Amino acid sequence: MIDRKAELALIGCLIQDPRSHKVMTGITAQDFSDPALRDAYVTIERMVAQKRPFDMVILDQETGGGITTTLLDAIASAPTSVLAGQYAASIKEQSVRRRVSALASALYREMGDRSVDVQASLASVRQALDDLGVGIRSEWQSATDLAASTLQWLERLHSGQEKPVQSGVADMDRLIGGFYPGELTVVGAKPGTGKTVFGMVVGLNAARDGRKVGILNLEMLSSQYGTRMVSNIGRVDAMKLRRGDFTGDDWRTIADACAEIAMLPATFMFATRYIEDLISAVKAADIDLLVVDYIQLVRTKQVLESERLRIAHISWALKELAVDRQIPVIAMSQLRRPDASASDKMPSMRDLRESGNLEADADGIILLHEPASGGDPYVYPADKQNWDAWRKQGLRYICMKVEKQRQGAVGTVPVLFDARHMRYLGIERGTT
Repeated sequence: MIDRKAELALIGCLIQDPRSHKVMTGITAQDFSDPALRDAYVTIERMVAQKRPFDMVILDQETGGGITTTLLDAIASAPTSVLAGQYAASIKEQSVRRRVSALASALYREMGDRSVDVQASLASVRQALDDLGVGIRSEWQSATDLAASTLQWLERLHSGQEKPVQSGVADMDRLIGGFYPGELTVVGAKPGTGKTVFGMVVGLNAARDGRKVGILNLEMLSSQYGTRMVSNIGRVDAMKLRRGDFTGDDWRTIADACAEIAMLPATFMFATRYIEDLISAVKAADIDLLVVDYIQLVRTKQVLESERLRIAHISWALKELAVDRQIPVIAMSQLRRPDASASDKMPSMRDLRESGNLEADADGIILLHEPASGGDPYVYPADKQNWDAWRKQGLRYICMKVEKQRQGAVGTVPVLFDARHMRYLGIERGTT
């Protein structure tokens, strides 16, 4: 059988050449149709995770000596490891074909049973097909598989093959480490505090790093958002762009900025308001980062009884999307209107509109706060002396508070918001 020939050849490659072990990230033991070869692969996974050297003799001993002939056939089937990647791809393809056939058979049986809910059955099949497309395992994962996948992930991070998305704000990246696949980060702020610019800066920084970025903005025209990008990239005063008051030098800068924007690996949406349409569009595209601005403007086609249920449905859908597509999702959020006595205070997670669900679903929550004066307790003592000078330069002091971070530290990072040029600046402080 074609299945078994590729499976034999891959096991032979893995035994003879450690360089072929890198192809193991794309397949699992369940992708093997031959039980003996499946057992061999599980043992190889364990030994690779433990960084133990092995050959056919050691592998034979580790598997109890019951598959000696199979291992000999595997080595004979792979005189070279050059084609290990092709063998792995063939095994994966045949595995997907078997699983799709099994799904089709199960669906056929269910459609003949009138007690089965048709819509629920179709939804289950659609989800199973989506899982196959992105490589999600629907079966139990052994401790060996978990150890192997964890080690491979850490090795990719250590070697630089895998990099988190950086925000472009150095102090923030040092605190949280960046934005990682599968994580939903909610950024909350009052209007005018710069949350849209923050999302744009993260998206621009990721796109300049070669990431494929998708940005959904539901409160601006495309030209308005593009103007902000030109201001950031070209360092052109945003008010000059708004008024159309350009000089010849400005035009050259604007043209250069637009040329840079045109070359970015980024796509934008300004009219898609339903979460179902957004999910379909993301699944149809190949993106590495999604920015949603902002979550309260997103709608759903489902009929729900309250605003709280709507936000709950959307936030969970975004979290599922992050996990399914293995990308970071950054969603901007409104804050509740504060009481008069609390209008100048640092917001908390409770100030997020419909905060209960956002708190639960988000892996990270970043809150933006603009102190009213240098006497605010969140202003660094060393920064108080520069407060007036920064104000005169048109720079606004913003405290970025990491309120929640499932995988890292929390804390507050002060930055300067340059609203004239739609950018954030780090604060340099002398050492004592």
